[in-house]
Amino acid sequence: MHSVQETAFGRGRESPGCSSRAIASFVPFFDEAELSPGVKRPSPVVVEAIVGGIAQLLFGYVATGRTQEVPDLAPEIAYFTLLPFLGSVEAAKELRR
Repeated sequence: MHSVQETAFGRGRESPGCSSRAIASFVPFFDEAELSPGVKRPSPVVVEAIVGGIAQLLFGYVATGRTQEVPDLAPEIAYFTLLPFLGSVEAAKELRR
C-alpha cells in the first residue's frame, strides 16, 4: 500500500511524475506577481522550490493524519511565499494586514 505522499510525489505506482507536472503548473501564476521596489524577480527555480516546498509540507501533514493542523500553517506558508517577491519587511507587513 502506498501513502498519499508517495503517490502524489511520483513514487507510487498510481501516478508517476504527477508531482512534477502539478508543481510546474503553478509556476506561471507567479510570473505576474507584484514586486516590491528594488526586489529582483525570483528565478523559475526559486518559484518551483516555493511551490514544491509548500506541496511537500501539505502532503506530509495530510499523509500523517495531521490535517486539522494545516490551517495553522497559513501564516508561515504565506510568509515563505511572499518573501522572495517582497523582501522580509514587506512580507511581514502583508501578514499583519
